[in-house]
Amino acid sequence: AHTASFDYNNLHIVKAFHSRDENRAIFWKVVADHPAIFANKFAVAFDGAHQLYTPYRLEFPEKRSSMRLEADVPLAKDSRERTPCAVSFQCVGPVLIEMRRTRTNNLDERVLTPIQILDIVCRQSLTCPFIDNAANFYSWKSSCYRIPINGALALDLEGGKEMWTGFFSSAHVASGWKPLLNIDVAHTAFYKAKISMVQFMCDVLNERAGAYRNQSSSSRNNYGNPSQPGRTYSATRGGVAASAGRGGYHTYPTRPQHTAPQKHEESSGMLSPSTLYKEFSLSNHEMKILAEAVKGIKIRISHRKGAVRVYRVNSLQMPADQLTFKGVTEDGRETIKSVAQYFAEKYAESYRFKGVTEDGRETIKSVAQYFAEKYAFSLQELRFPKLPCLHVGPPTRNIFFPLEVCEMDTPQKYNKKLSEKQTSSIIRAAAVDASQREERIAQLCQQAGFDRDPFLKEFGLSVSPRMFETMARVIQPPQIMFGDNSK
Repeated sequence: AHTASFDYNNLHIVKAFHSRDENRAIFWKVVADHPAIFANKFAVAFDGAHQLYTPYRLEFPEKRSSMRLEADVPLAKDSRERTPCAVSFQCVGPVLIEMRRTRTNNLDERVLTPIQILDIVCRQSLTCPFIDNAANFYSWKSSCYRIPINGALALDLEGGKEMWTGFFSSAHVASGWKPLLNIDVAHTAFYKAKISMVQFMCDVLNERAGAYRNQSSSSRNNYGNPSQPGRTYSATRGGVAASAGRGGYHTYPTRPQHTAPQKHEESSGMLSPSTLYKEFSLSNHEMKILAEAVKGIKIRISHRKGAVRVYRVNSLQMPADQLTFKGVTEDGRETIKSVAQYFAEKYAESYRFKGVTEDGRETIKSVAQYFAEKYAFSLQELRFPKLPCLHVGPPTRNIFFPLEVCEMDTPQKYNKKLSEKQTSSIIRAAAVDASQREERIAQLCQQAGFDRDPFLKEFGLSVSPRMFETMARVIQPPQIMFGDNSK
């Protein structure tokens, strides 16, 4: 058949500004909570924005052409356990895909043509939480990338970044009105998956220090201040870089030098969380490097197990033992504490309060004991109080977290400019001959699971595991004339 008909609905998430990932989380929660409307949860295709297609017309309540459905959805950026969300649906009407009239030559016009429906359906299973395989992929525009878990590999690009491999897909109509799915290998840079921000700091500083690693072993292990182990470049210790963050923290006071055991990786002099010590601090130069690297990235807080919160970083701020804020004591007096003091008092054994046991007796417990008993986990004071804090959340609010209680939100694409070395690494990894490229494409198609895709089945589609074969000829390379007409 050269035609196909689907029903088109316009979808709008009420009073909210969400990313495509959050839109999908809200939509699929609505689908799960309203089985009377979505009797077959695989007979829908959502693009992550406003377009929803179904192989049949949805039965709206009271035969209306629109409806509003609500659901409580856990969103990582919201402090509430579940966020009330509402989605409005508007039935637009049927869309006819006629292969004889579908134009796909101009990629800029693809979003205006019905052929895009096939693109959405083919990628749907890899963005749906009802499909287990979706946890192995991350969808970005027209590509799906393998997340480096469950045996998937990633190429280390240094600086807290790595290259993920995936596939680009787009539907086309070939001669004879035959619909084809064009699939090619795709490579791009992501932030390393699920690493702590302390590890990210080490990776960023190690990358910048790479230009100095050709120095002699003695200068590499003892460059700059000998009391600061693991440094591979020179920097004057004590001062900290200026910041443009909120809260009035625009300069950092000079900090005293600290002597610590000489524990570092003798062979490379590289920083790692295991080489850091309690009095470890950053120099002016290091603060500037790290401030540039963390701005705009998304992080998760990790000091409260079971509570998932995601924030976007605004800026790098003062060390946790110097960044202070005003608070109120139990007797109503104003007090000023550093972030390090706050975490130490809130989660350390030294901070205690009165409580009542089940039999009515008064008892004194530490906050750590309380959290351990009530939430089955314990927290301790900061390991690195002299590392900087991150200013996160709304820029107008003073929300700060020590670096060590944060971890990288995953998956997170790297959108800044790569260095020449990183670009070269990606080009070398992607440069393979035709047979290897064919093998990679076949492997990615098998991992994507097109042969067992329930969405394709409900829309009456299927993807052949065999590549399409056609006749072709090899064109002779042109002759190049150089100098005095010599070849």
